[in-house]
Amino acid sequence: MSGGTFSTRVAAFFIRSHLTPLLIVVSIALGLFATVTTAKEEEPSITIAMFDVAIAWPGHDTAEVDERLARPVAAWVRELPGAEHVLSASADDATLLAVQFRQGVRREDAFTQLSERLNARSSLLPEGASVLSFTPRGVEDVPVLAFSITSDASSPEELRRHAVAVSRTLEQQSNVASVAVLGGAQRAFRVEVDPARLSSYRLDIDAVNGAIRHANLELPVGRFESGTRVALVRAGSTIDSVHDLEGLPLTETSAGVVRLRDVASVRDVVREPTAYVAHGGRDGVHARVSDSVTIMVSKVTGANSAELTQRLRAWMSTEGARLLPGDARVHVALDTGATAEERVTTLFEHIGIATVVVVVLIGLSLGRREAAIVAIVIPATLAIVPFVYQAAGFTLNRITLAAMIFAIGILVDDAIVVVENVHRRFQEDGGRSVDLRSLAAEAVGEVANPTILATLTVVAALTPTAFVSGMIGQYLRPLPIGASVAMVFSLVIALTVTPYLSYRILRNAHADHAVSPGWLRLYRRLLTWTLARPLRGAGVLLAGVSLLLGALALLPTRTVLVKLLPGSDAADMSVVIDLPAGTSLSRAHQEQKLLAAKLLEIPEVESLQVYSGRPGPSTFQGVARHYMLRAAPHQGEIQLQLVSRGKRSRDSHAIAEEVRRVTDAHLSPQNAIFTVAEPPPGPPVQAALVAEIYGASEEARSATATRVHAAFLAEPSLVDVDWTLRPSTPQTVLRTDTTNLSLHAVSGARLVASQRSLFAGDALAELEIPGEVERVAVVVQASNAAQTQPNDMLDVRAVSMRGALVPIADIARLEPREGRPPLLRKDLLPVVFVMGEMRGAEAPAYAALDITQALRREGADVDVQWMERAPDAARTTLRWGGEWTTTYELFRDLGVAFAAALAFIYVTLVAWYGSYVTPIVVMIPIPLALVGVVPAHLLAGVPLSGMAVLGLIALAGTMVRNSILLVDFLQENRSAGHSIVDSIVLASQARARPILLTAGTIIFGDGILFFDPLLQGLGLTMASGALVSTLLTLAIVPIAYSILATWTSVAARAG
Repeated sequence: MSGGTFSTRVAAFFIRSHLTPLLIVVSIALGLFATVTTAKEEEPSITIAMFDVAIAWPGHDTAEVDERLARPVAAWVRELPGAEHVLSASADDATLLAVQFRQGVRREDAFTQLSERLNARSSLLPEGASVLSFTPRGVEDVPVLAFSITSDASSPEELRRHAVAVSRTLEQQSNVASVAVLGGAQRAFRVEVDPARLSSYRLDIDAVNGAIRHANLELPVGRFESGTRVALVRAGSTIDSVHDLEGLPLTETSAGVVRLRDVASVRDVVREPTAYVAHGGRDGVHARVSDSVTIMVSKVTGANSAELTQRLRAWMSTEGARLLPGDARVHVALDTGATAEERVTTLFEHIGIATVVVVVLIGLSLGRREAAIVAIVIPATLAIVPFVYQAAGFTLNRITLAAMIFAIGILVDDAIVVVENVHRRFQEDGGRSVDLRSLAAEAVGEVANPTILATLTVVAALTPTAFVSGMIGQYLRPLPIGASVAMVFSLVIALTVTPYLSYRILRNAHADHAVSPGWLRLYRRLLTWTLARPLRGAGVLLAGVSLLLGALALLPTRTVLVKLLPGSDAADMSVVIDLPAGTSLSRAHQEQKLLAAKLLEIPEVESLQVYSGRPGPSTFQGVARHYMLRAAPHQGEIQLQLVSRGKRSRDSHAIAEEVRRVTDAHLSPQNAIFTVAEPPPGPPVQAALVAEIYGASEEARSATATRVHAAFLAEPSLVDVDWTLRPSTPQTVLRTDTTNLSLHAVSGARLVASQRSLFAGDALAELEIPGEVERVAVVVQASNAAQTQPNDMLDVRAVSMRGALVPIADIARLEPREGRPPLLRKDLLPVVFVMGEMRGAEAPAYAALDITQALRREGADVDVQWMERAPDAARTTLRWGGEWTTTYELFRDLGVAFAAALAFIYVTLVAWYGSYVTPIVVMIPIPLALVGVVPAHLLAGVPLSGMAVLGLIALAGTMVRNSILLVDFLQENRSAGHSIVDSIVLASQARARPILLTAGTIIFGDGILFFDPLLQGLGLTMASGALVSTLLTLAIVPIAYSILATWTSVAARAG
């Protein structure tokens, strides 16, 4: 075909071309290849540069550390161009800075900037201050697999020894980044020094420490050359046993050499634990909590977690089991790969279901041949999406696959329009035409331009949403990118493959002339009746506006709630526990094991792990909340694994409520604070609701924080309330007297160091002992009798610079000190945080509104801020944060994206129609979608979430597509000489079926997303919005065009 439009010529070429089938095959092959080779994860990876900087300044109290160390160092970091937030937490002797860089700053670049800045300014640190650690934080810190190992016959020391042996072999597996062992007990050589015997030889602890350090030292000292040979020389000694330690010489007296055995007892022991780990499960019907060790595995960045964890679990059940005791039981405590595989498999099933439903719908509406075309077009179009994801560095996860399901409902529209028009033209022709190829190409050409324009409007609506800022933007970005790619490729398929298939499959199915179905004839009569009287049309428009206003009224009245993301039905959760500061480790572990046994009585709890005095395997939420730093004796965590989703009737949030009830009943009598940490449905936040309180003075901040804390406790929708004004562990200070130190010639610094050595129990050396898989620590401390009470410190004698023995009581005194809360700063400003989690599905913003109103009723002089801006230095300020901040940023950015999309669509339509008013008529269906969306959320009992807003933006494009097809045919009829009313009726009748078909594919194709808890807002919005907006479009757009055309004609005659 030489004539016709460009689209007609393209269609004609591909109808005849032998390359067209290859295009289908190549597309599907690329998709299958990408699906198999792309890494699978449960959630999208979120990359953001975050670092923890720990700086020690021994001997300085909290206030001094905050003012002279934390504040200036935070100021240096804030000068970096990419730094977004700097949070400091200062306590006695040290401060911790959490640094977050802006989105888009590469982690490597941020690391370089931060390290260079700290190194360059290190000379400006206060005397005695030093950077202890500089640690990157991110999703890379989250393990993908954890094994919990228990044994009845093995001791904790033996169990750990076997677990370490397993970990050494696991580290050698491909794509394993690191392996860590938590729990168990470690062997140690304990040197228990008797202070009295030490003093009797006029020695102090430094003599013991020095002897041990020097005895375990071997260094290169040179080399010997002899002719043509060279030999390297090393000198020194090592400690291999208790006997070696006991014989170490300390000094010599007239009675002979004083050895370590003369002043201390040396024993081969199990080291005093600094943390406990236990595993809980059901032994038949009875709950059982026993000592365990945990092996956690982290993967190399970019590795396929599903493949890795499956391979490691298989290895553990075979080769790994041989390295463990015969009665050892291996429990899988964490497997993100299996969870990812389950999610991905479920979503692929949803893709298959959605495809089948759409194909059946087309078969019922147009026929089996037309359905066969769509059955080929959908996979050929979708297959390109995984390939693009792989090329762009995305993984296959619940969001990327949701984009493919989401795309089914809208990408098939192009094919439907083409297939339906070819189907209609073949029926109208009735077999009279000889050249059906040309007829098919002409049919494609008729709808090509409005189809191209409609596709561009959908892509224009979706594309701006890919630029949402923050972690939530990264989380959702694959959805608009995948859907946009699918739409563009669907247009290519619609103009190339669809004509080829339509000609070959439909060419023998055109014998019967088209007969309008009854519903279409009824629609034509109703539309003609409405257009006959302007008041009837005005009544329909008024009814549409009333429905829209009624739907919108459901939002401010809280009849329909607005929320960032709906809750996700998770497979696990954690209980993060803080017993009162000062609680011993053994006591804390005992209480947590008792609680664990009660939690196992909940039917849906399959197993759990108890971590006392240390954190468990990190989650991304734990990394964001710094759970990995929770290592105080009174702190703990219980990680729970739930039975599979198919075996329980309650979702994880309902189970979390029972976990909270059981935990509260057990811990409340002990004044403990806890948080039931459910995996967030999106990026992690500090808490669901956070009140950041700023003020000019510490007293003002504390007073306001106390009122806000009370308001949090009184708010019924908030649970797990916590704040940063909780005091730390009580202290006893050995306060030296400068005058007496000088009088007795005792070094204060040496005295402090010796007391630490005696009572802290630090490891002086780590020994390589044959047969041991881990180093054996040498621990020096005072004998048990000397460390039971703080007053025993006064019985120790110090050696003066004159060699005299001076009782500590003569030069120092003990002072009790209450623990004080840490001092926090955010972006240099002193701050107090009050935090809480939500009890039900309500959004944190509503609790914030209620608390704000309560504070105002009480007359609190507080400046309340709902978005980030500099607080008023002269007033106390409450700034709302947590999930609210993410919610505000998401809805703000989506609002901007929506406005940009509407502007682009309007400008494009103005250029297309050459009119400023016609595009308004075409865009009328956009707000009408709310008439279906908001009430649908009310009926379904789900909040209007960010996913729902994404759906509304996508609907803007798809609904405009329907209007474009309708108005384009209408204007063609007017150009052919038909009257306004006849043009409207003919166009509406001709386009009603493809418009309803495209709406049906969205309803049934995207509606499947409703069954994923995270994505239900998107599925519900697409289905309900498409249903109601399409029905209103078929009524209101023709009426609005009629009114516009009438006004234009009247104006033209008047002019």
